[in-house]
Amino acid sequence: PIERFRLELLRGTILHFVGEQVAALAAYERALDLARLANSSPRESRALVKIAQLHTLHGRLDKASQLLAEAQSLSAAAHDDAALTEVYLRQSDVAARNGDQPGERSASIQALAHARASGSRQMLALGLSNIADSYLRSNEFAQSLQYSREALSLAKTLHRSALEQTVIFNMGIATIHVGSVKRGEEMI
Repeated sequence: PIERFRLELLRGTILHFVGEQVAALAAYERALDLARLANSSPRESRALVKIAQLHTLHGRLDKASQLLAEAQSLSAAAHDDAALTEVYLRQSDVAARNGDQPGERSASIQALAHARASGSRQMLALGLSNIADSYLRSNEFAQSLQYSREALSLAKTLHRSALEQTVIFNMGIATIHVGSVKRGEEMI
């Protein structure tokens, strides 16, 4: 069942990437069933997060929140900081889409705390980038720059060019707003 779980999760990811959302959801749900059959909480949590992500993208935020709460419970019981990072990142996205700035900030702070505890440089880079974006959206530009600089230094070591580009763009916007217009424009 574990290999079939991986296959279904990969299938879902590929289908999602090519825009086949209904088929991706079916693959993720099969992965969830396999994880439950294997009694594997970490895999169950991963599948729930993937399903929640699809619901989030299609505006089904209540369903996404419900799935993320279940994934959070499983990940917390397993003391899995990397999984909790991903859950809180997704929760911050749901809160932002709901216009819940305090909820978004709280989830972003939790994501960063779990990313730091996880020991994963990749999760830490994502957590830092997310909190930097949170501060940028609330016009707290100095805070955004502080976290962006840390995220950028990590992203460069991970060779994550898309993440680097996003962080640099956000830094450019923040830099413009703290008064360095020319330098900020060069970043974006």
